Amino acid sequence: MSTSVTLLIGIFGACIAWIVSAPAPFLTGPATFVTIFALLFRINCHITLPVRNLSFVIIGISTAEGIDSQVLDNLLKWPISLTGMFLSIVTLVFLGKYIFQEVFKMRKNDAILASTPGHLSYVLSLSESHSENTVVISVIQSIRVLTLTLAVPGTISLFTDYEMRLIPSSNLILSYPHLIIIIALSALIGLILFYYKTPAAFLLGGMFCSTIGHGFDFTPGIVPEYLAVSAFIILGSLIGSRFTGISLKTLKSCIFTGSLFTALCLIISIISALIISNLTKFNFIEVLIAIAPGGLETMIVMGQLVGTDPAFVAFHHLARLFILLLLLSIMIKQK
Repeated sequence: MSTSVTLLIGIFGACIAWIVSAPAPFLTGPATFVTIFALLFRINCHITLPVRNLSFVIIGISTAEGIDSQVLDNLLKWPISLTGMFLSIVTLVFLGKYIFQEVFKMRKNDAILASTPGHLSYVLSLSESHSENTVVISVIQSIRVLTLTLAVPGTISLFTDYEMRLIPSSNLILSYPHLIIIIALSALIGLILFYYKTPAAFLLGGMFCSTIGHGFDFTPGIVPEYLAVSAFIILGSLIGSRFTGISLKTLKSCIFTGSLFTALCLIISIISALIISNLTKFNFIEVLIAIAPGGLETMIVMGQLVGTDPAFVAFHHLARLFILLLLLSIMIKQK
């Protein structure tokens, strides 16, 4: 029942955002309105795992439709951008840790987990065993994900000519038999990846199957627009649902620290993207979306909306998760 209510709120938010021409309306609208309803009206907002995973599969399939031969031409430049991303992550983690620990007087482990720019589920699992402030860490991290979901499209729309909307890459729509087959295979691969604890397993399953299908012309055409839009609305609603159960008192106590950390994330990401873009000649927006520490699925959707190289964006965000795994394993100390 809560999933149905959450999706109705998300659809309402998407319609309002589309009417007012907000950037990425089918993502930012649901994220905003579900957050408001969860916080102010205490609605139990929730997206069930099957619905969430199906949306990730569809996003993965539709994202990989843009992969082409140019990917191979750009591979040689990836080490530069990956190095730049690594340095920006290390800078952000250590600077965030210093601010949280020295200025806001958080304990060391709490400060490290609060300043980790990504891998939210892993961060929260660590906080359960290595921290006494899981709720505070959860709120700070949720503020980061929500704010970057809203800020990145706004930044792109404000400073560039990009229109943050779904642009079909082909006039040919996948037939329903092809669509059913590719969704089933993507879900199967997603389950296998999930079993081996791979991040964003179902999204990667969709991207893998779509890449193979389009590369060998097994699945000609693109995902119907109504399915892609539905998947975006589910993802936006999922982002907003993270604020379910959080009291306004807790939010008020964390909003300044969370907003400060998010602003730090955005500033460092923009500076890093400018440097990497100048060194590699990659498009600035493409680099910004690839290294901005928002949710992996969210940033991949952002890339799709502006027509960036999906393999470039996906690989960098996966690399970010593994970098964070390494950093946290080194930095987090047993209580």
